[in-house]
Amino acid sequence: MRTRTTLPARRGRETRQRILDAAYAVLVRSGYGGASVDDIIAEADVSKGALYHHFTGKEQIFQAILLDHIRSCAEQMVAAVDPGASLRTNIERILRASWSEAEADPAWPALQMEFWAHATRDEGARKVVAESYSKCRRIIARLVTSLREAGVLRESVDPQAAARLFIALNDGVLLQWQVEPTRVRPRRLIAPMAEMIESFLAGARPEGR
Repeated sequence: MRTRTTLPARRGRETRQRILDAAYAVLVRSGYGGASVDDIIAEADVSKGALYHHFTGKEQIFQAILLDHIRSCAEQMVAAVDPGASLRTNIERILRASWSEAEADPAWPALQMEFWAHATRDEGARKVVAESYSKCRRIIARLVTSLREAGVLRESVDPQAAARLFIALNDGVLLQWQVEPTRVRPRRLIAPMAEMIESFLAGARPEGR
């Protein structure tokens, strides 16, 4: 039996999303350091009480935005997997899904880099960013584990190590793209990245195995 959503609950969700949308606009415009709760309240056109009903402050809003993005990106990556396709094809599909998310919202990569920088200076922000990476790693590690159990990958592959390397490679290209946007063409690097990842995941088995 489907539970009916009450009007107050629906309005609460709408207000929360309104605050997040406003916060995103403020963060893009002013950066994390320059954004304030008052700016977000003004942008969202809500009361201070309404904001603090949903969030404890700017840091929790930042966390919600980051985790929403990770969730959206993860959904796209999981949806990109084709069980009937080759390992290389699936790696390329996952990479394309990740870059489609980045290209769909040009403001996000620059904001994500600011989040990274802020995380090196603030312990609360570091925990938020670390948790976002943890969620992303779990998704990739689960995929790697399922492929290993299906016999597609060599048995010695460490799913956690594979997930970290996958993210590091992808984020490294993202960083270079932001620094040299006219010289770095991420789409042209998808095939070489997929080749590197496939080589690690499905390389020759160690001697004696």
